[in-house]
Amino acid sequence: DLYLTFTATYAGGTADLTEDVLWETSASAAAQVSNGPNTSGHIRCQNTGTATITATWISSIDNSSNTDTATITHVTTISSLAHSSELTGVVLGVNDTELLDVYATTSTAVTYDATNNARWTSSNPEIASVSNNIGTKGLVVALSTGITTITAAYGDLTLYFSVSVQ
Repeated sequence: DLYLTFTATYAGGTADLTEDVLWETSASAAAQVSNGPNTSGHIRCQNTGTATITATWISSIDNSSNTDTATITHVTTISSLAHSSELTGVVLGVNDTELLDVYATTSTAVTYDATNNARWTSSNPEIASVSNNIGTKGLVVALSTGITTITAAYGDLTLYFSVSVQ
């Protein structure tokens, strides 16, 4: 976690405007920034990546604005993957569906939903298919009786789900 401040310097001194500016990030997948009371400027690094954090202050006197930016580069490793319910096996009837998810935990103990970033596959797509399309990633469709393994690969790790179709 990082904390940025926004300080105005003027002829008579300085003023902390951290709570008065609008904080924005160019890449929320890499870093999120807070605009909340008593948390403004708090940056939470999410994934490996680079984000530009922008703070904009608008004068209440003449509506002029002042903008400052900081570039944050964060490198982390994924230490584990898990399903939200710790479920690793699913039993479905033919034509049933199940939406699986995957959560990644980083080496810095940040956990986030990686479902839409994972690569989903089925070991036997004739028994159950799994979607890799944005918006439906992880959606399993049971097609015929049998057992298959659904995998969610993210980073260097893979999470396995056993799917039994009855």
